[in-house]
Amino acid sequence: MIKIQIFKENSRYKINIPKVKRVLESFFQKEGKKNLNISVAFVGKKTMLEIAKKYYKKDQKLHNIFSFEELKEIVVCLDAIKTQKELYDLLIHSAKHIIGKHHKQV
Repeated sequence: MIKIQIFKENSRYKINIPKVKRVLESFFQKEGKKNLNISVAFVGKKTMLEIAKKYYKKDQKLHNIFSFEELKEIVVCLDAIKTQKELYDLLIHSAKHIIGKHHKQV
């Protein structure tokens, strides 16, 4: 079973949570992943900069998305994403990282 938990840091973000889940579930199913628990957190600029500072000490610019393969977690900064298409493209890109596919394989 694929289980996707969604967390929103701020209610001002308008996110189509069912669509986010459908997009990710479809991707993972196509990749043959049947048992997977992941979380997706939608955060603001301040939180994303704190994450960059903590995990990427040399790179403290505002990122639009991070994926943590070991934790099975995707963190999205909606303040840094311009369009819905960009959001879904980045989610799929991060989902590839979650299952161990990295830039040379993506």
